[in-house]
Amino acid sequence: MSTSLDTPLIFIDGKMDLEDEIAIHQFAHGVYSEGDLLSRFTQVDENKKRTRFMELDGLVWQLKPIDADLDQVIANSLLTDTDISEEVLKAYRSKLGSRRITRLIEGKFNQSYTLLLNLFKTAYQRRFTLGNPANWRYWDLSNPDVVQDIRTRQQALINEVYAAPSFRSEFTSIAKLWHEHGTSLQTRQKKPDPAPERQTHFHFLSYDEMISESIKVVNDKTIHGIRVLLHSMEKALAVRYGLASDDAKRVALAVIERHLRDTYNVGLFWGVEW
Repeated sequence: MSTSLDTPLIFIDGKMDLEDEIAIHQFAHGVYSEGDLLSRFTQVDENKKRTRFMELDGLVWQLKPIDADLDQVIANSLLTDTDISEEVLKAYRSKLGSRRITRLIEGKFNQSYTLLLNLFKTAYQRRFTLGNPANWRYWDLSNPDVVQDIRTRQQALINEVYAAPSFRSEFTSIAKLWHEHGTSLQTRQKKPDPAPERQTHFHFLSYDEMISESIKVVNDKTIHGIRVLLHSMEKALAVRYGLASDDAKRVALAVIERHLRDTYNVGLFWGVEW
């Protein structure tokens, strides 16, 4: 897959698929083994591994791991190189203060992911009894009926939001902007690359020039419009239905995709070259 900074993926970053998130939580309940999830992880390419690592990182941060959780994971790790464990997990150390970037070590993807899985499990089990009973993440996910109920509830909610007149104009507007953005990307991707020319002079971008180019992407009016409307709808759904922020975004994206498919016959990744 080749993408650029301004693809629709920027609106979906860090939001794990419901089935994947259920599986991660079931791992913490003992339904799946470390090997089960690692097997899934090893079957995807490096780009997807990076995505899954960052998605899992987002779940871990929500659990607010403490230093004792990290110490337990490192002590129980089968890795003989403790430097790898410390390097991957150091971002969570409380002495660092605010959230830092968790490092996925090049060439050590499986080990890095395994450490993060076990940190999630440790922090989750510590917090389980303190969890919000209204949040499905703290239900008995070892019970197949409970898991199916979660799937059914989400699909019913997506259907309800899609059909709700009070939300329709906003979601229609987002889908329209999303399609326009995808059309623009697709047009750019179809342009043939210019014939290579022999270069005798090389211009290297300065720091200011690189920042300016980045700002052009961020300031794209279509992207800005999507961001504003999407954030507004996430907040509205969270308030009306009592959803966690991740669940609200997941529902919003599912509704947007329904509008895209019904109106334009495309999906969320419209305009992205796979």
